[in-house]
Amino acid sequence: MKIKLVVTLVIAALITLGLSPLLDQQLAIVPYTLLSNKFYGETHLWVKIIYYGVNLSTALLIVIPLVILVRSRHDSLEQKKLVRRMVLISYLSLAIGPGLLVNTLFKENWGRARPYQVIRDGHPFSLPWQPHFNRPADNSFPSGHVSIGAFIGIPFLVARRRKLGVALCALGFVSVGIVRWLQGGHYFSDIILAAIIVWLSTLLIIYVVDRYMLNRKIS
Repeated sequence: MKIKLVVTLVIAALITLGLSPLLDQQLAIVPYTLLSNKFYGETHLWVKIIYYGVNLSTALLIVIPLVILVRSRHDSLEQKKLVRRMVLISYLSLAIGPGLLVNTLFKENWGRARPYQVIRDGHPFSLPWQPHFNRPADNSFPSGHVSIGAFIGIPFLVARRRKLGVALCALGFVSVGIVRWLQGGHYFSDIILAAIIVWLSTLLIIYVVDRYMLNRKIS
């Protein structure tokens, strides 16, 4: 496991938590217009296109690795190993990062009200480390859409196309994060920590797969 990257992500998470009392509410109000009682992202088509495009991206992240796996059945043993590693890490990372941790463990149980619920509907504001298990419908923390955006480049990274993978992860994280902010759907800390959770869990899965799960002979 790349210890320096893990440490960097942990420090970034701590900085995000430290800044959240200062930035979360201040940034959340920026895309809101009092006159129309709407957020910028609720009225602009390009924001909606990116938002709904995340659903398509999720489907592609599930289908494409499977297609690559099927097409690799006649490849060399070494190429089969690389493909199976990519598919295994991609599926495990997608299931555990965006799936289990972000969208199930936290998002469905943490109970943090979304910016539009606080600003427009009068729900109480809470910081990201404050769980409200009695309010599971308020599911702002962390961002499920951003978790997919931050994940998009992972299969390419695992397939040893590092520059493309990093670029896609950055592009997905930034574009979807901005969209969810403009829609009033998530706070600054929801967006940043969603990506960090995904990237940290992926690093752990890569370590486990390479160390314990790919030692068998491939035939």
